[in-house]
Amino acid sequence: AYCQITIFFKWKFMKSVFFSVLLIGILFHSSCKDKDDDLNTIYEPGNQKFGWATGKKDGKMWESSGFWRYHQNDSTFWGIDFYTYSPFGEQREHYALNEIPLSKGTFPIKGKINDLGDGFVGGSFGLWGDDGDVLLGFMNLDDEEDSYLNISELDTLTKTIKGFFEIHFISEDESLKIEIIDGEFEVRLYE
Repeated sequence: AYCQITIFFKWKFMKSVFFSVLLIGILFHSSCKDKDDDLNTIYEPGNQKFGWATGKKDGKMWESSGFWRYHQNDSTFWGIDFYTYSPFGEQREHYALNEIPLSKGTFPIKGKINDLGDGFVGGSFGLWGDDGDVLLGFMNLDDEEDSYLNISELDTLTKTIKGFFEIHFISEDESLKIEIIDGEFEVRLYE
């Protein structure tokens, strides 16, 4: 009888360990899946006081807040920033374009955001977590794709810039991509 009781308790123990490991595995798998889906998540645009952008992010309708700013080293150039947020207001995505000529026209987007003086608009993408203060991932432009920025209106009186864009980003190991196509924006100077 002692042996049967010992086997019974060992079986119960092994069964509980098995189900515990199975549950941990399922939770781990779903948490990894959520992280993979972060790139495909459509976040909220947030406050659009200084502007907005719309487009199709990986085939889904996307909208963000935005603004433009003068280039820190040359006032004949400017930069543009698009942000999205969680439902609780924490920053999630940050798309940045830099070294844009302060004139109407269509400009190719290539290279990194800090590649100054190369004749191209540079760009970067960041995915943020936690309270919007933890950088989860960073991507540069995919130079194999045709990214561009078209400035269709430039109003110096209201400091409003309007236009269209298409941007493609890729991870350093080239395993992850993000694109926004059919993009349109209207931004004002951030003051």
